[in-house]
Amino acid sequence: MSKSHQEQSLIRPVRRELDRIIEQEIRDGQSKNDSMHWGNTGEEIITAANMALDALAPVVGDGLPAFFHSCMEQLHRAHVQYRCDHDEDSGHGSATFHSIKAGLAELASRHGLTLPIPELPDSCTPVNVSAAQPILNGHSGTESLIKRLTRALKR
Repeated sequence: MSKSHQEQSLIRPVRRELDRIIEQEIRDGQSKNDSMHWGNTGEEIITAANMALDALAPVVGDGLPAFFHSCMEQLHRAHVQYRCDHDEDSGHGSATFHSIKAGLAELASRHGLTLPIPELPDSCTPVNVSAAQPILNGHSGTESLIKRLTRALKR
């Protein structure tokens, strides 16, 4: 089996898992659409999740670290664009992006990678996330959101 074929065989299940994370967000949005209690929250979630799917569709990777980095970069760009294009009071669409990025960081962690989640800018200026490279079996100096949340919950 060639190296390229091996890398693709590792990426395919990761992509399927990432798709499942996003599909769960879409189902959550659909369930909220069925209830008048949630107002337009369901639409915000579905819109954000579909933007994430669209952002990830063209991503290919030359190995898992590059694939994870490209996914995070595209998700982050879509997240910034969502915040610039949508004036949402509830923040549910943005929270959807946060959940998907946290899920991606957790997937990377399961593969021995530390994938930093970039901070959102205060304005709608495009951001450079190229410094957020995943690190194989090491520390980036920035803990993942999942680790920070887990530690906070244990307190």
